[in-house]
Amino acid sequence: MGFGVALLPFTYLGVAIGNVVLPTFGAIIDDRDRVRLGFLRATRALAYLNTGITLLLWWLAALAINLLYGSSFHGSIPFLRILCLAALLYPLGALSGSVMLALGRADLELKLTALRALATGAFAYVGWKIDGAQGIAWGVSAYAVVMSALDVLVTGWLVRARLRDLARTFTPSVVVGGGLFAALVIVEEAAHPSTALRLVITVIAAALYVAGGLWVDRDLLGAIVPSLRSRGVAPALVLEEHGNPS
Repeated sequence: MGFGVALLPFTYLGVAIGNVVLPTFGAIIDDRDRVRLGFLRATRALAYLNTGITLLLWWLAALAINLLYGSSFHGSIPFLRILCLAALLYPLGALSGSVMLALGRADLELKLTALRALATGAFAYVGWKIDGAQGIAWGVSAYAVVMSALDVLVTGWLVRARLRDLARTFTPSVVVGGGLFAALVIVEEAAHPSTALRLVITVIAAALYVAGGLWVDRDLLGAIVPSLRSRGVAPALVLEEHGNPS
């Protein structure tokens, strides 16, 4: 139950990524500078957007389980909160895989897919041996961290992006998302908020997240909003700098 709810954001983002990234990057395959810019900007916007969604899911985990499955399944809440770490990173792997396919490197994506099949089972098994069901959740989350980082690094190498440029794409997510997460943990431990109070705090946190994004990177929301209007995470990001390839 926890895993299914944690994957809900990825389910919707993954479909958008798959439908949009492949044709968009395929249309500019001959311009590697443009591909590199598009990948960096798409990663930055997707990471920030998904960090906000995942923080929301983590904060409202009890409400989400209650609405979707009922109070009898509250036992899955701790697993959902752990698996939010995996939900935070899965879309980045989907973006990287689609860019590899768009650039004609299905061989790399196939090798990474085979590695994922082995790694997810290995991480889950080790987690189960250490701490049972909760260990499996931590194992899957650790797997997501390792494999998503590998996906992004391989794709960054493929588009010839410098490591420091890749690292900078995560600055808004880490600074604003990490700060907001720490604040929410403190509030939860200190006040143990009710559902009504959680909803009020959610509105405040969302406003702070948007404001924080503008403060850290003024161009960030300008990259995300056109992408949402295009029903995907890539078209506006790739085309905005140089115009429509058609």
